Amino acid sequence: RQNKSVILYMRYITLTEEEQNLLQTMKKETTSKILLPRIECILLSHQGMKVKSLSAYLEVVPKTIYEWMDLWEKEGISGILP
Repeated sequence: RQNKSVILYMRYITLTEEEQNLLQTMKKETTSKILLPRIECILLSHQGMKVKSLSAYLEVVPKTIYEWMDLWEKEGISGILP
């Protein structure tokens, strides 16, 4: 039986090419200190970065990473906008 937290740390976001392009453009253009880490979280997750690593890199608790992922999965780009 695996520990549930281990399974959660393996969560990733899968993006379409269009979503990747949109997020890359937004990352270059945004001046929002709130939006930038959310964009980076989604892009880096798509590239295979684990939740624990995302949490350390973006200096937020894992719960925040999961919340951003949930918002993305439920609402797309509008979900992560401040």
